[in-house]
Amino acid sequence: MKKRKEDRLKDAMENYKKLLLHMAYSYLGRVEDAEDVVQEAFLAYYQKAPDFCDAEHEKAWLLKVTKNKCKNELKSAWVRKTVFGEEKGKTNETFHSEILEMVLSLPLNYREVICLYYIEGYSIKETAELLGRSQTAVGTQLQRARKLLRIEWEESS
Repeated sequence: MKKRKEDRLKDAMENYKKLLLHMAYSYLGRVEDAEDVVQEAFLAYYQKAPDFCDAEHEKAWLLKVTKNKCKNELKSAWVRKTVFGEEKGKTNETFHSEILEMVLSLPLNYREVICLYYIEGYSIKETAELLGRSQTAVGTQLQRARKLLRIEWEESS
């Protein structure tokens, strides 16, 4: 049984690590914090060893655990004081870093749909299923997020 759990963990890490890191980064805005949260999610996966119906169920479980761990991280007083209290200057003036900065400034529900739809390539239907929202809600959130990004881009230009 132990070998089976280790094999399942290894497979899950190979299949979902990149996705979970993108999601965690979209919440937290720092690579180090995202890596910590993803490591905690995989630890929970190993310790609980849940049985899944299929790969989509496994992926949804890992996304939900990662999302919850990100929310817990954001609630921590230490993070609010030391990370969000700091002045953040631009260190890289490339186009991609400016866009990423704008995406990270979006409200959380908009960041989630933007990252899953544009970065991870999920359809609106898949994004809705992963986030537990209706397709209409996801479509509306994508539209509003794009509008906010457009406005911010025009103001910064």
